[in-house]
Amino acid sequence: MRIRLHGTPAENAATVAALACVLTIDAVSRPYRDRPPSTLERQYLDIGPVSGHRPASAPMTSHHPTTSFKPMTDEISYQPITPEARIALKNYDWLMRNRSDVELHWESGMLIWGDGGVDIREIMRPGLTPATEDQS
Repeated sequence: MRIRLHGTPAENAATVAALACVLTIDAVSRPYRDRPPSTLERQYLDIGPVSGHRPASAPMTSHHPTTSFKPMTDEISYQPITPEARIALKNYDWLMRNRSDVELHWESGMLIWGDGGVDIREIMRPGLTPATEDQS
């Protein structure tokens, strides 16, 4: 199944993180920015059944460039989200909902906000945000 997201980069990122908690996401496309002056963009998600298995009658096709597209087969089973990933998603979700100046800067490996930032791995640290204070 294909889902189209249309929102700000922060809204789309938070939505992908939230959906990853309840759906099997097979692929996420690169963002497609709307024409200026809009600040919105579109992203496409390819999702599979929650069980992690795709019926043989549902061929995998893609009409948009995607990254990390891996067909789900009967040999691959769904793995629950790790505690570290859950903390990272909760921290990122809290930051995106409560700060307007947050950016994941992949090239430098930094999580940036305000006038500074931290190593991107800090996103997995319990207590980085109020969302994970009880997990430290």
